[in-house]
Amino acid sequence: MTRIPKLPNYGKSHFSIPVGPVPVFHRIIQIMNNSSSNILFPKPIYCTREKALQLAVSKCTFENDLITIQITPLISAEQHLMFLESTELDLTKYTKD
Repeated sequence: MTRIPKLPNYGKSHFSIPVGPVPVFHRIIQIMNNSSSNILFPKPIYCTREKALQLAVSKCTFENDLITIQITPLISAEQHLMFLESTELDLTKYTKD
């Protein structure tokens, strides 16, 4: 009986690759003190969560020094539809640094 040598495991590395935040489509809403909501951007924005928070703070209106900002990522089905409907400008507008 012939012995077949064991094949080496190529592709397995001992190093981990750091991954930054992944941009997704976010819906950004400001909730006022009287429980009314104000949509800050009419369409969902493709960016990271940190960038979405920066955009929300720059665009929101202050009412008695209290603001509530709601940043929610779209569910996967809505993400897919937004990718199909968006242009290249929509995808690159807020992802560049």
